Amino acid sequence: MRLTTFEDAIDPVILKRGLDYRRREKIMTVKKQSDTSFEFQVSGTKAYIVSVVFDEDRDTISSTECSCPYDRGPYCKHQVAAFYYLLENKSEYQGTISYEDLRLKLSHFYKNELIGLLIMQIKKYPAEKEILLNKYYTQRNYPDTTYIKREIREVINYYFDTYPTGLNSFHLMDLTDDLGELVDTARRLKGLVFYFDLSLYLYTEILILKSFTKDSMGSIDALLIYTLRDIGRKFTSIQGDTDKNKQTVFAIIEQAMQAPVYMKRLTHTVILLSTFKDHLVEPGARKIYLSLVDQTIEHCLTTNDKDNYERLNNIKQYVKKWYAE
Repeated sequence: MRLTTFEDAIDPVILKRGLDYRRREKIMTVKKQSDTSFEFQVSGTKAYIVSVVFDEDRDTISSTECSCPYDRGPYCKHQVAAFYYLLENKSEYQGTISYEDLRLKLSHFYKNELIGLLIMQIKKYPAEKEILLNKYYTQRNYPDTTYIKREIREVINYYFDTYPTGLNSFHLMDLTDDLGELVDTARRLKGLVFYFDLSLYLYTEILILKSFTKDSMGSIDALLIYTLRDIGRKFTSIQGDTDKNKQTVFAIIEQAMQAPVYMKRLTHTVILLSTFKDHLVEPGARKIYLSLVDQTIEHCLTTNDKDNYERLNNIKQYVKKWYAE
């Protein structure tokens, strides 16, 4: 397969996904190992390594591999993203590129210089005008969580619209990769309310997604764990008036738990509540937390869910004993 004509040899769906990855800058680093060998790191819920090796003509791809588990075709979206990068930069391969370093350098530009740079790119690539303008415009909405919540729904809807007969394990792997990016977006938000409001919304949407899909490869469970770990880290790092701030967090959690999915998937509700049990030294926050536990226990009694009742009761007794209630 030749780099200059690789689009003709790849499934259109994978081609579209790979182009989307390239446009969304999911390639983290590009390492030139030799004149004919390149290694890419492509981001997702986890980083994947893509290798591309050329023949002497530097156009014929002699071998290419990706560390992702995709095996339904010869090429995955991560490889396609790498192919697009190589095609765009065919005449200027320059070894290792770190996009974090690039962002740091751009942060030193004045606003008018960045505007000039953007205008130059639009003149050079007029077909990319709408993509460039929309991308930089939406960045200004942060920390407007309404925008990010809408993006979460759009990502999920895209997959269900694209695959109306249902999502298989590989589709879910792609979807959770994309949602994982939004977990990372939430982490960058400044402000306690903004972060927890968005993170609990995302956790709720993932639970709903789990209710309507068969996650045989565990992609959704992995994303739930990833999200909860991030929520837990943020909760333990709360500063200032910690009692008041933690009460605010539990108020957000209580509001999120009004969604029916929390009562339908009680095991995951218990796991969520368990995340906070070791960080309740503040009496006001602890009182609200135990109230949430009691509300969930009542539902267990109503539905005769003995297993989750026992788990919740153990959490309650643990908190009371540990903090000498």
